[in-house]
Amino acid sequence: MFRKFICHISIFFLLFVIYLFSSEIDCLENPDNIIHQYDTEAEDSLYIQEDSLQIILDSLIYRKPAHSEIDTTDYNIKQLKEDVHKYIFQKREIRKNLQLPFLFYNENFHLKAPFEPDIHFIKNGFSIIPFKISNTHILQNYLPFLNTYFKRNFIHFKYGNYNFPVAITESFLGLGDIDMNHAAVSFSKGKILNLKNINLEVNYIGQDGLFLKKNEKSRNLFLHLFNVNNWGTVHFYFSLIDQKISSNKLLSVSEYYPEKIKERTSDSAVILKNKLADIGLRYEKSEIEDETRKQVEILFSKSLSSANHYLSGSFEYFWEFEPQDSSFYVLNLDQESDIISFLICNSASYTNNENYFLSSVISRKIFDAFSLKAKYLKSEYLRDNWDRFIEKIGTGICYNNNMIYSEIIYGQQETPNNPDDFIELINNFDIRINNINFRIENWTYFLKNRNNTLKLYPEWQIKTLFEITYNLKYNNAIKAGLSHLYCSKYEYTLNDKDQKFENDTSNFDSFLIFKITDFFEIRLDVINLTNSKEMFNSGLDSIPERHVNFSVNWFFIN
Repeated sequence: MFRKFICHISIFFLLFVIYLFSSEIDCLENPDNIIHQYDTEAEDSLYIQEDSLQIILDSLIYRKPAHSEIDTTDYNIKQLKEDVHKYIFQKREIRKNLQLPFLFYNENFHLKAPFEPDIHFIKNGFSIIPFKISNTHILQNYLPFLNTYFKRNFIHFKYGNYNFPVAITESFLGLGDIDMNHAAVSFSKGKILNLKNINLEVNYIGQDGLFLKKNEKSRNLFLHLFNVNNWGTVHFYFSLIDQKISSNKLLSVSEYYPEKIKERTSDSAVILKNKLADIGLRYEKSEIEDETRKQVEILFSKSLSSANHYLSGSFEYFWEFEPQDSSFYVLNLDQESDIISFLICNSASYTNNENYFLSSVISRKIFDAFSLKAKYLKSEYLRDNWDRFIEKIGTGICYNNNMIYSEIIYGQQETPNNPDDFIELINNFDIRINNINFRIENWTYFLKNRNNTLKLYPEWQIKTLFEITYNLKYNNAIKAGLSHLYCSKYEYTLNDKDQKFENDTSNFDSFLIFKITDFFEIRLDVINLTNSKEMFNSGLDSIPERHVNFSVNWFFIN
């Protein structure tokens, strides 16, 4: 198997070298036929060109003179201060604007969902193939530190590629009155240890305490090193997930698992990014209790863009050495086109006819802020003896201006032997009156079950956030908010048994935040205001009585 692996790598690198030379020769011989090459670093790097996309012109980029593009030491101090502040602001905005159209319950760094969300993960360009654990738990592992973007049911985890020569430390410290404690620290610095253009990001999270009356303990570490040169950017990634979690975080709960299990996953990757292509190598070792999986992955990706079109594709080849020798590939595609005022967007991932993912959106502006929209989703994956199939198609209308985004979609959802009609509502309001901001976010999913003998899904899923902010001088503010989560009754089985359970959920949480400048926040959360007894699963995830969490978040610039 090892010789086969070496042979595959050799062939891959040979083809890559041939591709580089052939692409460079073609570009030199046919300069007029080149489609504008989309720089994959432009999305999240601090280096962009003057003619970059208008959508990112107002971001935190510091455009230095061409002669000092690589040297991160030549900064105007005033400009550097402004850019670092913009970087912090952008990081907060990414967290604030992340809205996932699924029923998640969140407390501190913990997540729980009643159903496996239909999403596909890409971390720093590499696809994540979950091992035993649920998609919700994958999201919990990487959400605290990596910039997270939701795009047509694809979740993209990315580092911020921080390369300024000053250090930024971000800290989250929290404790609760029912033994829920966490400490998370993020450190970023460019030109580390006086090494020219070597940039570092390190993240660590430690938490120990109760979530839904289940004790969890985490000691997770993330590392990112990258070097920018004239010929491209080299990234090195390392992560270590080392924690004890409740068995209900697994993809499927079995009576053979103990109530609390050990999860340990180490992940190392290196990737070279330049204008011609991206090439990467990754190794992962995952352990869930006594079960182990070892993977080696090779990545090759390419992006192209023009005025009205964007296309990105990647080819990934995986070798698995445990639990058995096997290999497979993953093809990813991301496309966006503006054709005669129709915005046509597609995202897809394909391995075989039992593992694929397709999500499409077509929209057309009709007048003012109104647009017509159509959505399509089809997904099937078979892993860890768990088979999942879903197909959704819907049409609707949306309204979007500077303060309001509203969308209503009506369509059909089909799972095996269970066709349903659905209505999905998304409403976001962000309104400012003098010094007061009102922010409302609502996601509602109504499912009309055609087969009255089955209730595998609830009729109603609703989550709502209401926040009011009183803005003070010098970027200080006081925020107060209320969140509500509701899930109507549905049926399910537990622990591989035929016994059926019914459950519904209604829960209120509130919070109070004191914002002191843009760099320091004190937060107080009151959890379970109405003393609900259960969260999603009857008897398995019971929510504790009303309790309080206290936390602080600050940025320190050195």
